[in-house]
Amino acid sequence: MPKIYLLRLSRLLAYVALIGSVGAVAHRVPFFVLPFFVTGFVIGFISDARWKQDPVVNPTFVVIVVIAGIIFSFIGISDENFFGRILGMLLIIISAKLVAPKKSGDMFQIYLLNFLVVVASAIIRWGMEFGFLVLTEAFISLTGLLFLYGSEEKQEIPLYQVWSLVRWSGLITLSLIPATVLFFLILPRPSGSFFAWGGKAETISGFSDRVSPGAVEQIKIDNSPAFRVKWLRGPRPVKPLWRGIVYDSYDGGVWEKKYQSRVPFPELRGETVHYEILLEPTHSRYLLSYGMPVTVSLNPTAAILLPGYTLKVPSSLQGRVLYQVQSYALQDLPADIPADNYLQIPEEIGQEIDPLARQLSKRTVMETARSITSFLKTQYAYDLSPGESPGEPVSHFLFQSKKGHCEYFASAMVLLLRALGIPSRVVGGYLGGEWNDLGHYYLVRQSDAHTWVEVWIANRGWVLFDPTPEVALTKTSLLKIKIMRWMDFMRMKWYYWVLSYDSNRQRDLVRKTAAIFRSLKSGERRFSVDWKAFDLGKIIVIIVILSGALYCLRIGRSYLHERHRSWGERFVSLFKGYGYEKGPGETLREFAEKITEKNTQHGEKASEFVRHCYLYDYGGEGEEKVLDHLFKEMKHDLKIRMQAS
Repeated sequence: MPKIYLLRLSRLLAYVALIGSVGAVAHRVPFFVLPFFVTGFVIGFISDARWKQDPVVNPTFVVIVVIAGIIFSFIGISDENFFGRILGMLLIIISAKLVAPKKSGDMFQIYLLNFLVVVASAIIRWGMEFGFLVLTEAFISLTGLLFLYGSEEKQEIPLYQVWSLVRWSGLITLSLIPATVLFFLILPRPSGSFFAWGGKAETISGFSDRVSPGAVEQIKIDNSPAFRVKWLRGPRPVKPLWRGIVYDSYDGGVWEKKYQSRVPFPELRGETVHYEILLEPTHSRYLLSYGMPVTVSLNPTAAILLPGYTLKVPSSLQGRVLYQVQSYALQDLPADIPADNYLQIPEEIGQEIDPLARQLSKRTVMETARSITSFLKTQYAYDLSPGESPGEPVSHFLFQSKKGHCEYFASAMVLLLRALGIPSRVVGGYLGGEWNDLGHYYLVRQSDAHTWVEVWIANRGWVLFDPTPEVALTKTSLLKIKIMRWMDFMRMKWYYWVLSYDSNRQRDLVRKTAAIFRSLKSGERRFSVDWKAFDLGKIIVIIVILSGALYCLRIGRSYLHERHRSWGERFVSLFKGYGYEKGPGETLREFAEKITEKNTQHGEKASEFVRHCYLYDYGGEGEEKVLDHLFKEMKHDLKIRMQAS
């Protein structure tokens, strides 16, 4: 039976733990720290692999380098790089510990320092991957610490005992999850955001006050999530258009929003739709909405309504934003500012496209808009990468390349209409989104970015037109779609219950929990469960979680129950369950002989087990694995006999 050195295994797991924790924060430490850490990591690992106890590097030299690194870290320190510099100092200290000789106390310090790195990663990695990182690091560190303290009793143990310690570590790790969740839910929430201290969040592309050819192209090639929309009330649209910004002025290939005056929100009259949006970080100050917004719930700031029924906040969005909106689900929007404000067109391009505009003009505004829409959809090709335009981009698109993405189509239609004196405008936002049945929300990606046209038609208002041709969708396997939806559903829950869990949500949870307990205490059932929301997928997840919890509980109880009983006690208990009663004052050997009198086959194995048990307890020669093997054989034989009878 191979023997495993516990201290050596504990050291190996410490290196594994450091790879995960340092890898999560490596991009935030100063440039000079990573080579320093990697060098110390490699030297320490090679030294431990060779089981050398002597210092590999001169201790005096290590101290000098560490002090120099810490002093250098303080040079040029500021509020923006403070976190990275402190984290770099922590890695320098860990590097020094790795190259030094390691006793049990040193290994404990390394595991403790690794835990500090994991805690630090919470500041810069607050996505769902942080939860997996913490769980993995907890399991590795607990296992390493069990090996470390086990090595103080026995330097080496059989392989099967190593796996027993690993199972114990897994059970301890799993038991930490419900306790962690409970503390997270009930601990008082700070007014500020702990995660904001680590610096600004990594932002994604978004619409801004100015947009030029190529801007939408850069957004659409990005397949990362832009925002998620949880539908709360009202008819759910199949393919919604999410308004972001309305452009009014065009010059030199650049659309701009000049009208920034605040307009009042419409009065709340009639039926509305209600939805909640979790918006990823952007550089923009604009919020997304559907239809015509009536009310917006956003903390701690407030959104204002701009011409074109778009929402704006006072400062750029550097972090995720969660807000709720009530809107009128209107296709035709009423006027907010005079429609004549949307007639501007540069004189040069107006003269150039005037013949084409007149050719497409019809008797009414509606017919003209439909004519231009049909012309662009049928005579021009959709191309996400049309290349750079020499000169005026819209003219080049209309008369030369005849290919482009949605921005070119919308710009061309608006300018053709304005050349005829018809008020029109370009709207930037997103089209559609993938509906997730698990969480009842839309996942809208950056690649769903879109621009369309709104035309002013008397007695109707601003009417929507989309001149961009339909784009063929890429086929994806059903299994891949389901897996991606499950993963995004878990991310959504993580954002909602972890990242967006504030004092308001905590108070709401406390109120609901208290209401349930009051109902149970009074005997009145005042709360209900929406069973329709529990589809097959959710039921399967609940069953799997409960089954796993019960299994872990059973295994844990089994380990705890068996741990405090000797092999002799387990032997007596086993045969007692099958009708063999040990008399008072009767030794194990006498009990085995009594079993032999009733059943020779069982008695032989019982005698063999008792012999090894005496050797193990009193002679120090027996092996626990042999006892475990014999015990399982006896248990199996007794079970077969019971079934046969």
